[in-house]
Amino acid sequence: MWNTINTSPPWKPDWLNAKHQSAVRSYGSRDLVVRHGSKTLAFSVSTELSRFAMIFAPLFLIISLVIIWFSSDPDKRAAIILLFAFASSFTFAVTYAIARYHETLGDYIFVCQNTRTVSLPRHNATFTFEDVSCLQWVSGTRGGGQSMNNVDLNILVHDSNRMIRYHLLGNPTRDDATLLAGFIGTTISSVHLPTNFSREADKLTSS
Repeated sequence: MWNTINTSPPWKPDWLNAKHQSAVRSYGSRDLVVRHGSKTLAFSVSTELSRFAMIFAPLFLIISLVIIWFSSDPDKRAAIILLFAFASSFTFAVTYAIARYHETLGDYIFVCQNTRTVSLPRHNATFTFEDVSCLQWVSGTRGGGQSMNNVDLNILVHDSNRMIRYHLLGNPTRDDATLLAGFIGTTISSVHLPTNFSREADKLTSS
């Protein structure tokens, strides 16, 4: 199922990237939830971060303000409380907004064996099993002077006379990729790019 491809610069792709969506790319904490039915498979986004922010933020704010009230200089207490309350509220609001936006983009991928279709809600795309060429596991640094060593899981799809590459998600496990490939009935091309060669070097060739 896994095919290793050796690469050396320049990496000349034989596909076009689907329209690049920066919000789709996430390499932070693992937010993938696998929902496996008898004939369906969904890679969904966890809602734990937004729920955590909703619950933790008010508790943290109340407890911290109480501590500040009893431990700060009375002359500076009001200013400290206002500054802390504003900074904390702003931080949690931004965290919650980002998490909710990421969640509302929908599943990373939804597969139905009954209809033999693959749906990518984040790309507003649906295609059949027969259209799928392979999954692509790309590891290596991101490039642009960044030293992060992450993994992209992509799917390559035949569309008329061209090949389109869709980015699915960042930093899945190999078991996740193997499960998805087996459910669709396709293979995985594993590509490790050399140091300082970007996984996204060809993203300007978007369709």
